[in-house]
Amino acid sequence: MHPIDFVLRQGHSTTLVLALLADGESHGYQLRKDWRPAPPLFSISLWESLSTPATIGKQGLTHSQWKRLPFSPTKRYAITPKGRAELKKRQQAWQQFTAATQLVLSGLES
Repeated sequence: MHPIDFVLRQGHSTTLVLALLADGESHGYQLRKDWRPAPPLFSISLWESLSTPATIGKQGLTHSQWKRLPFSPTKRYAITPKGRAELKKRQQAWQQFTAATQLVLSGLES
């Protein structure tokens, strides 16, 4: 993992997982697959794709249930109403942060 990858993504895994779950329930392997179209800077480890939904579930942002699939049971995660509210709050904070950062960076170009 490139050091910038970890530093930029640190603290944002929750936001990214909530955003992926906002489209519908999923499981860890599928989350990792859905994450892949993102730029390589946002690569996610298999461990992270499996642990993040469970960790944020303890905060009430996701819930899970086991579902039987043709070959094995799979733990599926879904976003909760509290998770949707948290995602909206994080999206607004991110937009404010990127707008402020762009102002500073554009001032450096002058």
